Amino acid sequence: MIAAKRIYDPPSDSDGTRVLIMRLWPRGIRKSRVDVWLKELGPILPLLRAFRGGEIDWAEYTRRYLAGLARPEAQAPLAQVRAAAKAGTVTLFCGCPDESHCHRSLLRAYLLGRCEMTKAGSKKMRAYVLIETAPGKTKAVKKELAAIEGSDSTVANLDAVTGPFDFIAVVEGPTLDAVGRLVTDEIGSIDGVTRTTTCLAVAIG
Repeated sequence: MIAAKRIYDPPSDSDGTRVLIMRLWPRGIRKSRVDVWLKELGPILPLLRAFRGGEIDWAEYTRRYLAGLARPEAQAPLAQVRAAAKAGTVTLFCGCPDESHCHRSLLRAYLLGRCEMTKAGSKKMRAYVLIETAPGKTKAVKKELAAIEGSDSTVANLDAVTGPFDFIAVVEGPTLDAVGRLVTDEIGSIDGVTRTTTCLAVAIG
């Protein structure tokens, strides 16, 4: 079970594992109020400031936050929450007073498979993965990348490029989660891959 609450609400025994999903520690909250602090599941600060400052609306904030869950850095925290939810109740906490306009509700829906952007059968997700390799490993890495076949996502195209990165891979999958797993579990684990940067493709206007 996955629930969501405001961190300033009174604690309850029914909260189970209390997971804080904020980039910054909330003021006035003791460390003992939280079991796990997963910063990478909070929105990046520029995104949060843009939303609170009125520069973007809730729909755009939602799109950008969910897109951020495909980042390699978010995969281990997501897996940690899922594992805890299989063992018992998990409650996601942040400081926003309005849960209907808070990333804790977005993350809960994402983990439960209720976000439109994560449902199977919705528009295929595409990401561009910039890949840096160790010296002398370029050909071996290319061979490994070409052989990747995920269970629900795939490397649709691969180009060698000039500049700080060696390859750009086009990764496609049915969900953000599927794309993120392929980047982390398949591409990131290749011997010779030293760094990846994932850019999610989005529709504009």
